Amino acid sequence: MADGSYTGWLIPISSIGPGKSAILGGNYPAFYIIHGAALTVIAISVLSCIVLISWILCKWKTSGLEINFSVRFPLYLAIADILWGVSHFTDHLYLVTTQVYPHGSTKLGLSIFLWFFLG
Repeated sequence: MADGSYTGWLIPISSIGPGKSAILGGNYPAFYIIHGAALTVIAISVLSCIVLISWILCKWKTSGLEINFSVRFPLYLAIADILWGVSHFTDHLYLVTTQVYPHGSTKLGLSIFLWFFLG
């Protein structure tokens, strides 16, 4: 391993960095399976949160219940999950479309976007 070669999943750290290929070890099927599954699960999560928020807001509007914290808590969780899902979806989508790790101004833009939605 001293010469920088690798076998299987043992990949040298030098192959990971801004502007370098996100397809580690040239394993295209694994790359697309991992990111495709992630994008699918994140999209389902965001859609579920949108349905939950719509249901909560419709229920509040039609029932006229008092809006206390225990009723608002699922709404807050759904909003936080949507924000996290959108930022994480963007990160995976960037990797799938460009196949390289973010670099330059793109790295800064994605960092600010992730900071805003996750922070």
